[in-house]
Amino acid sequence: MIASDPDLVVLEAEVPAQILQSSGPIENPQAPNWEDIAERLTSYDIGKAVATSWGAFQSYRLENGSWFLRPDPERAAPLIERGWYVLPYVYPAEHPGMTVSAAKFYATHYGPEWSHCECVLGCYSGPFGSFTIDSPAFEGYDDQPGASIWDLGSVI
Repeated sequence: MIASDPDLVVLEAEVPAQILQSSGPIENPQAPNWEDIAERLTSYDIGKAVATSWGAFQSYRLENGSWFLRPDPERAAPLIERGWYVLPYVYPAEHPGMTVSAAKFYATHYGPEWSHCECVLGCYSGPFGSFTIDSPAFEGYDDQPGASIWDLGSVI
């Protein structure tokens, strides 16, 4: 039961769905059960969104003898089918080459429901540089419905 009267809930999806071991991928026991979460929140008539670095909605695929993380729309399906909105992280200080346009393209792998996303912009310094709202990585953010900015200072 929710004790307040919220208009919106935003959950964070960072825990990877799978762990790669020498024998291959296994389900991560720490990963949330998104079907259960989505079902429990379905009766609440509020906006619902998930902020993500995508690991919760990826699976390993064996390609040419090597394992690669790939988008897995089935993992996101419980949220997508219930109308959840997606807020992908764009944190170039931690992930070189990450941009708003790259995040928006990646979201298209999950279908049209998530292709109109609003990125969360990481405006801070880290191992791969210092980024402000005016950084080229964030070009196009003002074409989004809104702007979510994460400024935590410096990351080591």
